[in-house]
Amino acid sequence: MQTVAQQDEIKALKRFLQKRLQSEAALEVPFQLQCVLKDGELLILVQHEASNEFDTTNIFNTLQQAISAVGSALPNAGSDFQQVHVFLRVAGQKQPYAAEDFTIDNAVAATKNTSELENLLALEEEEENPPLDLELPTNEIDKSATGVKETVEYYSHNIQASQGVQKQPNPKKENPFKATPKVQQESRDSETQSQAPPVPLLAAVGVMAGVLSLASIYALTRPCTIGACYQLQNAQQLNQESIEILRQAKSGQELTIAQQKLQQATEQLKSIAPWSGDRNRAQNMLQTYSAQMARLDLVLSGLNKATQATQKSQNPPHSVQEWRDILALWNEAIGQMRQVAPNSSVYPLVKHKLEEYQLNVAIVNQRIRTEQQADQQLIEAKQTAQVAEARMGNARTFENWQQVFNSWQAAVDALKTIPATTMAYKEAQDLLLNYRPKLATARDRRAREQISANSYNQAVSLASLAQRLEQQGQWSQAVATWRQASTSASQVPSESFYYNQTQPLIDAYANSLKQAEANLKIALVLQKARLDLNRTCAGAPRICNFTVANDGIKVYLTPAYYNKVIRTAATANINGDYNTQVALQDHIETLQAALVAISENATLPLALYDHRRQLIGTHTPKR
Repeated sequence: MQTVAQQDEIKALKRFLQKRLQSEAALEVPFQLQCVLKDGELLILVQHEASNEFDTTNIFNTLQQAISAVGSALPNAGSDFQQVHVFLRVAGQKQPYAAEDFTIDNAVAATKNTSELENLLALEEEEENPPLDLELPTNEIDKSATGVKETVEYYSHNIQASQGVQKQPNPKKENPFKATPKVQQESRDSETQSQAPPVPLLAAVGVMAGVLSLASIYALTRPCTIGACYQLQNAQQLNQESIEILRQAKSGQELTIAQQKLQQATEQLKSIAPWSGDRNRAQNMLQTYSAQMARLDLVLSGLNKATQATQKSQNPPHSVQEWRDILALWNEAIGQMRQVAPNSSVYPLVKHKLEEYQLNVAIVNQRIRTEQQADQQLIEAKQTAQVAEARMGNARTFENWQQVFNSWQAAVDALKTIPATTMAYKEAQDLLLNYRPKLATARDRRAREQISANSYNQAVSLASLAQRLEQQGQWSQAVATWRQASTSASQVPSESFYYNQTQPLIDAYANSLKQAEANLKIALVLQKARLDLNRTCAGAPRICNFTVANDGIKVYLTPAYYNKVIRTAATANINGDYNTQVALQDHIETLQAALVAISENATLPLALYDHRRQLIGTHTPKR
């Protein structure tokens, strides 16, 4: 007797299976599903209207997967059954037109995700009645468990008998498919009314009966002729194993194993005799499995193309054409993978591989672009080197060698940027061994010509400045500038463009320096004379004014000073002031001696004038 907990769980299981059929088996037409736990076996009846047709294989597979996912997760009812019988029936008919048996492995089912159990038990909180569009009219289906039991009792009994399982018949239930007494009586009457044939005819009939007996024996020994069709069950099991492998597959080896299981499943189905009642179902399953194998062939072919592409990619670098061949293999692999539908069991692996292959396509495209750029850089470097060679033969000035250097530098830079992962890299390294010494030569010549040009231009510029300073009488600065100009001219390197042009300037600048130094000495003498005269002529009132030139010195007594001396002398003479007269005489002698000394130091003649600019005395230096 079922407990209340078992009844609730069977009820929840019924709703769960009904929703699973609606979603995964895509049953969009009205149907009714009933579940009964009977003698340790789970009986399931799916009933629909006569106008609707279903993919029976899809329904059986969906129910098997759903029950396998939650069977052991039912704490009260799940442990009471391992054998499941599924029946399909048209509404209004007592006998099912299709049936399927399978066994639930609780050890395997126990490892399923607990989310299935949560979904199953959550169904108990839903409304008591399923959606209206899932129910059949009440006059076309018996909603009670009794209707299910009566419907499946006959099939259940025959299945058990074919498997060698002896079960006690249920005395409370009557087999609805058993022949009525009236039909049995008519059959016996028909047999008694038949007449025995003649003996020869009996012999012929015997021979024919023997042949038919042998044929019958052969036919009956063919798979799925009588009893349960184990080939169907084996094929379904192999298909399920293949699906599980595909869902978790990460390599082509696992796909090969899944393909082998599918191949075994198809062989099982092909062995079913054409006269078997399961022939149509087997053909439908064969069609489904063949489509699965075709998808697997696509995936395996794609994996094979990817393997070829990977092998060809080994040991780079490769030429542009080789990379294009590799790219074509990756694109073929992607094209075959994209033919697999997203709802396929192998799609998780396909999706992962598509992402991987698309990344590889991007990498190969980048490799192609890199090889093309490297080839272009190599060509440009060679062309630039040819220009540098031509310029080097005609280079003279700093500007010429600057162009030569720039050309060699551009060629070397282009070669240095060629990646080591390209085919052009080795040739680029060989060219660098040739180009770098020429770049160094161009650098040295450019530096020499730059020094030559700078020294020459600086010498010419300083000489021009020294001449202007001489014109301004700034002999000290002129001497320093001539000295710098001579130094710059001497720094022009030999074997340079300006060397020959600078040699005449060196002698000219040396002579100009000597002349400037002489003039500087004169200027210094004159400057000292002016300073000495300025000190000598100073007083109150001022004693004298003067001019200093290269030809001599002129000193002019001021009127104020001259008149003061005359008055002082006259007053002292009138007053008989001897001291004043002596002091005045000493003053005039001192002034005279100072002027003579200045003339001697400057080696210039000196002329003395009175306040009226009348010459009153001269002095010519002895040197």
